Amino acid sequence: MPPAEMPNPPRVLLVEDEDKTRDSIAEGLRLEGWSVAGAASGQEAIALLDKEPFDLMVLDWMLPDRDGIEVLQHVRGRGHPSPVLMLTARSTLNDRVVGLDSGADDYLAKPFAFAELLVNVDVWNKLVPQHQQILISACRDATIHALSYSEAVEGAALERMKKEGVQVHYWPNEFLDAFRKATDEVLAEQSAKD
Repeated sequence: MPPAEMPNPPRVLLVEDEDKTRDSIAEGLRLEGWSVAGAASGQEAIALLDKEPFDLMVLDWMLPDRDGIEVLQHVRGRGHPSPVLMLTARSTLNDRVVGLDSGADDYLAKPFAFAELLVNVDVWNKLVPQHQQILISACRDATIHALSYSEAVEGAALERMKKEGVQVHYWPNEFLDAFRKATDEVLAEQSAKD
């Protein structure tokens, strides 16, 4: 289902210090139906991530205060599991390896075509419904109809399940471990079908 047709489109945090580039990408994503929040610095991105969940982060490497790798390491260190797509002018093989090894899930070098960025972002959008099903399966008796990936991994899912009468037998870390394990199993199963 394209984001424009979703009642609550996936939330993207776009971290880019060049105003014109950030505004252009954000406008393009919004026209495609995405909900986009922008940050011009690493510190601003961290502050936004600590306040609210995002389904995806598009992250530039070269930022004025903290570089993208520092932001990525901070984000992963705090347990934010949202997918991260590095979008940067740093394009050598070593740069890609460092970015991915630091916790990025995807890497796109500048200059880029917007269509290519959109395809990469859409791939992560397709994973969101899978994560919803994984969460429901992992909780067995759960009936959760509009649970987003970010809501699940940020802990709000536990409160929501309790409100809906689902018995939860996991502490948060155990819950996330079960969620990640189920994610890997479904993705491996999907890959085998393809």
